[in-house]
Amino acid sequence: MINSYGCQNMVDPIRRVLVKHPKDAYQDQIKLNKQSSQLNYLGVPNFDKALADYETLVGFIIYPGMILLHWILFIHMIPVLFLTAG
Repeated sequence: MINSYGCQNMVDPIRRVLVKHPKDAYQDQIKLNKQSSQLNYLGVPNFDKALADYETLVGFIIYPGMILLHWILFIHMIPVLFLTAG
């Protein structure tokens, strides 16, 4: 059985991406400050920078010119779940 997740190949085009918005993952800087050590982070991430970085990353992922590269990309947005950090 072939997995449809994980890294199956390091050279083929990316076909599917899982992303979770920082607002759903971290919720806010206060919660992030409290949870960063439990999440084994080396430092406390900057929530505002995470928001900006997320928007930049998603902008690259859904860049309209990607169709010219013949990529078929599925973006799966991960919702807020009780059992995860957010």
